[in-house]
Amino acid sequence: MCKKLSEYDGYEGGDASIEISLYEYGLLWKLKDPEKKEYDIVYGTDTDANCNYRRFSTTTMSEKEFIDLTKESWFDKKGFDSFRGTEEINFPGDLHSAIQYYGVDNIFGGTSNTFKILED
Repeated sequence: MCKKLSEYDGYEGGDASIEISLYEYGLLWKLKDPEKKEYDIVYGTDTDANCNYRRFSTTTMSEKEFIDLTKESWFDKKGFDSFRGTEEINFPGDLHSAIQYYGVDNIFGGTSNTFKILED
């Protein structure tokens, strides 16, 4: 299945450019429920020969779920904080750091439902 980048209007990422956030960092988010601080997340699952993300999946995650994840016994919060250079949680921005530190499967679980997002 293929989707178009224009379908993600209103999404944000770690870079001012949605294209760079998606294809180079493999992560976009959009606030879904302000009360719960819950976000729709688009994350990269596979890269091409140039290390750009080309296959993606989606999930939802709240700030509380992310904080709870950092309290799991397998999650080395001290090492993660050292990796990021801070103890403060900045959700959803810290998702990128968590993915870099632990890998996408450890953060979101394995997925077989992936798709391409083509530039318009």
